[in-house]
Amino acid sequence: SARNWGGRRYGHLSVEEERRFLSRFLQQAEEGGVIVVSEIKRAFESLIGKKVAKTTIYRLLDR
Repeated sequence: SARNWGGRRYGHLSVEEERRFLSRFLQQAEEGGVIVVSEIKRAFESLIGKKVAKTTIYRLLDR
């Protein structure tokens, strides 16, 4: 039923895989104070083998 239609249906990676992927970028940000979304986007696209929208990366960072 429509009431049970929640959750992550279109995740490219598991939440744990996302955390591992982002860890080096977050560490760089702690050291240098800057996160460059375009760099993360290129690395993410390379990892999953397809193009994603910039909003995908912003949502990834928000999780």
